[in-house]
Amino acid sequence: MGILTTALSIISKIALFLLLLAVVPGLPPYVEFEAFSIAPSVPLEGYLTLNSRLNGAERLFKGQIHGPEDLKVHNGQLYTTLHGGHVVRIVNDKIEPIVKFGQQCEGFHEEDLCGRPLGLAFDKNGMLYVADAYFGIFKVDPSTGKSVKLVSMNDTIEGKKPRLPNGIAVGSDGSVYWTDSSTSHSLHDGLFITLASGNGRLLKYSPSTKSNTVLLDKIHFANGVALSDDESFLVICETISHRLLR
Repeated sequence: MGILTTALSIISKIALFLLLLAVVPGLPPYVEFEAFSIAPSVPLEGYLTLNSRLNGAERLFKGQIHGPEDLKVHNGQLYTTLHGGHVVRIVNDKIEPIVKFGQQCEGFHEEDLCGRPLGLAFDKNGMLYVADAYFGIFKVDPSTGKSVKLVSMNDTIEGKKPRLPNGIAVGSDGSVYWTDSSTSHSLHDGLFITLASGNGRLLKYSPSTKSNTVLLDKIHFANGVALSDDESFLVICETISHRLLR
């Protein structure tokens, strides 16, 4: 018991030190820390009434796919993004790799090398758009797997470089709306993103000028984004604040 007690004491002290290090001003990471409150949830009534529609759902491809993040159906085929860096298509119960932006790596602990595609979107011409958390925004021909990088992680956008591209949506004019979950930390530093004040952004990429505009900032982990059918508004998921923004 003495050894166990000593080990727990050391672990507790290390954890406390790391937590203090994260919030001490003037030291990396260079982010702001401020208190925030979460608004009370709305009553679960009407369309929000709890239901059992997902009870008894069947789990598909157990042990074959890991971490499917986004799902899109195009021409009757299912597309998703996986741990390990691949974007895949599911056809006739078979998993077909389409594209991978990073290199081969030894495991999920090396996602910064092999990539982590997150959001997916199709345009009216059937081209596939992908947001990779470590490599940027890409336009992909799903029939060939050939890709073009639209947004690089080295692009400075209104004073800041993207650190965590996440959600993506495409308008009928080819404009790409995408979220950068954090402008201070990468995906593998998720703990800091949750502790620090929100600095995520909603951006718009113009295919005509090949440039980006910030539409909204200071989002506390900007996640998924959806464009309304008439393209009059966007809905953004703000994960840490437990809310949707319109």
